[in-house]
Amino acid sequence: MRWAEIRVAYPNQWLVIEALDARTENRRRIFDRIAVVEVCSDGGTTFRRYRDLRREHPAREWCFVHTGNA
Repeated sequence: MRWAEIRVAYPNQWLVIEALDARTENRRRIFDRIAVVEVCSDGGTTFRRYRDLRREHPAREWCFVHTGNA
């Protein structure tokens, strides 16, 4: 999925996502394809889940986001 699609499918929610296809342009990370891994109830829970996934799978690219942000 793309970010715009995720924002429509998961309005105003905290998510843990994985970047499936990403690149760097002008020192910014651009995610071309994203997978939603988990929907969380709040920012603290989202961060803890993100941290656990980073520990379990350090080679994969994880992020925690709120879909209210552009």
